Order: sequence, then C-alpha cells, then structure tokens
Amino acid sequence: MVTITTYPLETLRNKINEYSQEKATGNLTIRNHEILLGKVFLLHGRLLYIKDELRPVRRFSRVCRQLDINWPAEELNCSPDQPWEYQLLYQGISKKRLNVGQAKTAITNVAEEFLFDLVSQEEIITEWETRGEGESGLSLGLALSGLEIEGLIETVSEKQQSWVDNNLAEFNGSLVPTLAPNAQLKNNSGLGKYLNGKFTLWDLSIALNKSLLDVTKALIKFKEKQLIEFREVADLAVPSFISIAQDPNQANDSSKQKKGLIACIDDSPIVAHSMKKLLAPLGYDIITITEPMHGFSDLVDQQPDLIFLDLMMPNVNGYSVCKFLRETESFQETPIIILTAQSGAIDRARAKMAGATDFLGKPPKPGRVIEVVQQYTNHS
Repeated sequence: MVTITTYPLETLRNKINEYSQEKATGNLTIRNHEILLGKVFLLHGRLLYIKDELRPVRRFSRVCRQLDINWPAEELNCSPDQPWEYQLLYQGISKKRLNVGQAKTAITNVAEEFLFDLVSQEEIITEWETRGEGESGLSLGLALSGLEIEGLIETVSEKQQSWVDNNLAEFNGSLVPTLAPNAQLKNNSGLGKYLNGKFTLWDLSIALNKSLLDVTKALIKFKEKQLIEFREVADLAVPSFISIAQDPNQANDSSKQKKGLIACIDDSPIVAHSMKKLLAPLGYDIITITEPMHGFSDLVDQQPDLIFLDLMMPNVNGYSVCKFLRETESFQETPIIILTAQSGAIDRARAKMAGATDFLGKPPKPGRVIEVVQQYTNHS
C-alpha cells in the first residue's frame, strides 16, 4: 500500500508501530516525489536497519568513528536484499571484534540521523513490501524492539521540534557548509578549516563536540551575512572490500541491450541521484559530474549520447560550460539539455546562443525526462 503524507516522522511512527504489532517482515520504502530516500527493514516487527539511499557510506562511517568501531577489513560478499552496513556489523560480531551492544548502538544512531534529516522533507511517500524470513537468529538479537523503536522516534521528534522552533526546517544535518566566493572568516572563529566542502553539519557536530542545533545556529549567522553557503554533497564510495551481489531482477535487466550513456552535470547530488534512479532501470548508463571542469576528461573519455547541464552552479556559469562543450569537437553534435528554474525568453535565448539543444525545468519531472531522453537518443 502506498501512503503520501505531509507529516513524515508521525507517519513513519504509525507505520512502524503497525507492522511491529503485526510482527511483520519486510521493507518500508521512503521517497519523495523525485527520489528514493531510504528503506526501513523489519524482521518479525523488530527494526533491523534504516538504510539511507542517498549517503549511506557517509552516515555509517561517521557513526562508526563516533563509536570508535574499527576492525581490519575482510572481504565481505553481501546479499542485495539486506543493507551491507548491517551485514558488516554482523560480520564484526561473528569475528568477536565488536559486541551486540555496540552494533545496536550503531544501528540506533544511523536510524536517528536518517529520521532527523526527514525534517526538511515537506512530503514523503511510503510503500510496504513483504519479504521472506531467511535471516538467522542473531538478526533478532541485533534488531530493535517495539519499545526501543518508540523511544528512538520520540527522541528524534523532540530534536525536530527544537529544530523547527529555531526556524531551521529548510535545513538538515547532511548539508555541507562552504565559504561563499571571496568570503573570509575571522581566524578566531575556529570554523575555517571545516568549510572546505568536505564536512556535513553532522560531521561538524562531532568534530566540535557540540549539538547539531548549536552548530547550525552558529553557522546560520554567517549565512545571513552571506559569508557561507549550504550545499548538498555526494556520498563516498562503498569500501573496496565490500562486494554486493547483483539483484537477479537487475541482472536480467542488464542483459538487455544498453540504450545509451547519459551525463548529468549538476552540483546537486540529489538531482544526479534522481536521474540515475529514473533512467538506469530503463537501460541507460549514467555518469554524474558535480564539478564540470574537473570532470571534463571523463566526458571526453566516455562520450555520452546526451548531456543534462545545470544552468546555475556555484562556481561555474552554465552558459559558459555549454559554449565550451559546443566548441569542443567531441561534443559539437551531442544533445545538451539545460536544467534550469529560469525559463524566461532571455534565458532561453542565451542558452540557445551557447548551443543548448533543449530545456527542462528544475526539479525535472520524471515523465518529461524520459520523453526528452528518448527523443534525442532515438530510443523508446
């Protein structure tokens, strides 16, 4: 059953309580109207794990550092129907490198972060999928009980309320604060070394040993003075020692003829993630580039069949990038689709003069994205 709600946390509380009382086993998928956000894994009504689909490596790695969980990496072959983070914790217990208490704390902290970050979602869509019960007895030992789940959600609810009371609802802990162009902070602020685009608000909270709320309130003052900006950030790579088996359904899909290679040049990893989730199941390969000039060699090497290009990026002008691509022999005939929230006649004229093929509004609508891709790659 699909449920759409404007009260994300309360809806999840009710849904999880419902499936917990039914002792259900399955996955509760969480998305907004554009992308998949995460999955809640339940076993006999107990919480196995909440999987962040946008930044799972960052979130899990941060929690492990915070809890000082670190063990020698061994090759881990993961099943596609369970999160690799959970299976890594399971391995750690079986090798006696951490105990059940540490693993449960990690699971709880990851879940708390993910649920809290839903504060910036105006609306979510949930869908339940029942699955088999192939997990071992130790899984139940790691899973959180109904009471533990309720305590977790209550903690998150209180923190979200304080967040909203401080007028921070449009922000979440996974945003990255960076110095605005030509901005400088006083040396005594102590924040300069963390504003290099690598640290999320969650990371800063740990590094500075302050609450997420206090850190964000301090940074908002600099934002109001136009000294810093908040940006989305892409996830880190899954550790090389982890091998995730391919889902049989995806394997069948991949055996079909590939339809083409699509490039998405956009500083927002959310947009890139959305494109990949939408187009990959249709047979398209996707490459994502968040910094155009640094990723230009990848474009030349891989020769995409179509390029989506964001018009407004922090450190580069989309018109200039489009013109640069058009003046490069490799891309003189490649369809370039501008992604923009500015759809005025002047903006369109400038983009056309720079060599744009077509336009899509932001956020791009899935149906229109597919239509444009099929039109300009001659695939349906």
